[in-house]
Amino acid sequence: MKANMASAAVVELAPTLVLRGLRNSARTEGALYPFAAKIGLDRQKEQAAYPRIDVIPFESEHRFMATLHTAADGGQVLLVKGAPEVIMDHCDRQEDKTGQHPPIEREHFQKASDTLAAQGERVLALAWLPNPRLKTGGLGPADLPKNLVLLGLIGLLDPPRKEAVEAVKECHAGGIRVTMITGDHKITAAAIAKMLDIGDGKTAITGAEIAEMDTATLQERVRDVDVFARASPEHKLRLVKAIQANKQIVAMRRRREPHQHSRKPTSASPWGSRTARSPRRRPRWYWPTTTSPRSRRR
Repeated sequence: MKANMASAAVVELAPTLVLRGLRNSARTEGALYPFAAKIGLDRQKEQAAYPRIDVIPFESEHRFMATLHTAADGGQVLLVKGAPEVIMDHCDRQEDKTGQHPPIEREHFQKASDTLAAQGERVLALAWLPNPRLKTGGLGPADLPKNLVLLGLIGLLDPPRKEAVEAVKECHAGGIRVTMITGDHKITAAAIAKMLDIGDGKTAITGAEIAEMDTATLQERVRDVDVFARASPEHKLRLVKAIQANKQIVAMRRRREPHQHSRKPTSASPWGSRTARSPRRRPRWYWPTTTSPRSRRR
């Protein structure tokens, strides 16, 4: 795995260590699997040679996924993918095309990540660590080592569908303001929202910023901001409550569920929801929120 999964990928991505890949499935892995095949990896062979023995599942709270594998020599290999800012915070080295591990060039990768995100691409960072010496059984986010080796960045492009653009346009024509709440990067969120004619393409508030705001401040900011990024379910609930506090009706649009209509919060859906298809097809993206015609029109 060291030769195939790490070095080969870096050779393919060098010298900038940035790849743009067209996302062709509802799952992120739908793009990563073809990429792996493109650099010469056989999924079934790799899985057989390096069986998974533990995993840290992806959650919006920590924004990464890690899998622990048994290596051919009896050791371990840790593979990690997730939000660039999170992964790079746990890396102190990067792997170059020769397989060496010089100190990480954070400024270079941060600039590359921002460039991809500004084009509306969802950016993932890939990292690994040979012989992490982790105990199997019950790995958690706090167990992620701080000395990972960064392999590179991948940009996944999933532009809004035509029907999504038309749906937002119809809402605007009816005097309905559309707000997008997502778990993706702030820059990516603003760029995608602009494609949907939501926001100005630059302004967005992150979940971390929401957490620092008091109720009155948040209630004021939701009057002017249409895009919210890196948002957790808790942040989403606060946003909806803030909009409702401004005497506005809130409806939530979701995918793959029967249509439901509610003007008042319920215990099952505390923000009130109007379920429908999402403008994006990424499973864990959060869904646009709409407010009543009484809100400020764009």
